[in-house]
Amino acid sequence: MLLNLTLNARDAMERGGELRIESRTVEIAADSLEGRLYRPGQYVRLRFVDSGEGMDQATLARIFEPFFTAKKFGRGSGLGLSIVHSIVVQGGGYISALSEPGTGSTFEMLLPCIGTFKRMSDVAGPLAEGADATPTILLVDDEDGVRKLLHGYLTREGFQLLEAGNPEEAVLIAEVYQEPIHVLVTDVVMPGMTGPQLAQRLAPVRPDMKVLFVSGYTRDTLAKYSLDRSANVLAKPFPASELLRRVRLLLSQATPVAR
Repeated sequence: MLLNLTLNARDAMERGGELRIESRTVEIAADSLEGRLYRPGQYVRLRFVDSGEGMDQATLARIFEPFFTAKKFGRGSGLGLSIVHSIVVQGGGYISALSEPGTGSTFEMLLPCIGTFKRMSDVAGPLAEGADATPTILLVDDEDGVRKLLHGYLTREGFQLLEAGNPEEAVLIAEVYQEPIHVLVTDVVMPGMTGPQLAQRLAPVRPDMKVLFVSGYTRDTLAKYSLDRSANVLAKPFPASELLRRVRLLLSQATPVAR
């Protein structure tokens, strides 16, 4: 993460300049202004301040998108800042950026100190008997409303959630997240890459991860999207209880299901 931000600042200062890296511990109180924006607790605040060429607001709004880059052709993949964003968010932190043309850029991160927060299982209540303490689920759906609804179902039951709004973001998360991911819950029909293609893409890096597909299409229609008939599919719409039952069923299986 630090290397990506440093290289990004270097590329913004082709004629030379200064990169200042600051760090300090901060306490965010629940009754403070920051406490309304961030989860209260103790953080390390990291700031990267460069004196480079800066960015306009249109560019600034897209810098964390996968594959978006403002660099000259051949100078970057656009993955640097999206990976930084994924690392910070999946670690329970926050990241923001300020910039204007000609005035340089500032990236600020809040990273939670170890031991500051309770585990998800302590906050959300015990899981079913025999289940892992805090199973982690990678939730992928390009519809924000559906994803938020499923997020609510799963977090209330005590699962640790990693979220992606598109398959490309899910691939980045799966590659940078250092802990096990127990279940992939993904839509089938999405722009750019289908759910089955995503599961196949992640299989080599997450061989033990179970997969649950959710879709509003019939099995016959889903066959057009390379979905195996033996795959686990949950048909939309469904009640929260059925989603939780299917996820727990997958968690109880000793070996990955067919993709």
